[in-house]
Amino acid sequence: MHKQSHQNTHPTFTYRKGRIFYFRRKIPSDLRCHYKRPVFVQSLRTTSRSSAQKAATILSARLDEQWLHRGAALAQRAFFQNYVASEFHFNYLTIGHLSHKLIYSGAVTPDRL
Repeated sequence: MHKQSHQNTHPTFTYRKGRIFYFRRKIPSDLRCHYKRPVFVQSLRTTSRSSAQKAATILSARLDEQWLHRGAALAQRAFFQNYVASEFHFNYLTIGHLSHKLIYSGAVTPDRL
């Protein structure tokens, strides 16, 4: 008789080092600049396959939530930075256009701007 294949596989995002299960998951590419390594690795401190499965599921859900919030915060920050830059550019062009009109009309000399 041969062994069933599910006994040889590890729970999702886990691997074994000796008898201990570890959790390993790649960090999303847009968030990697906030981490030292491109993968998240943590010992699950168990030799039990079922305990490793439960711990890996919980840890994976927590990472998903953290990455979702961090990604949303980064997107919001990028939006705000782009908005401020576009407003600055608009105001700069408007002020430049008005000063050009004032100089051209002779109402203001260039040295008084």
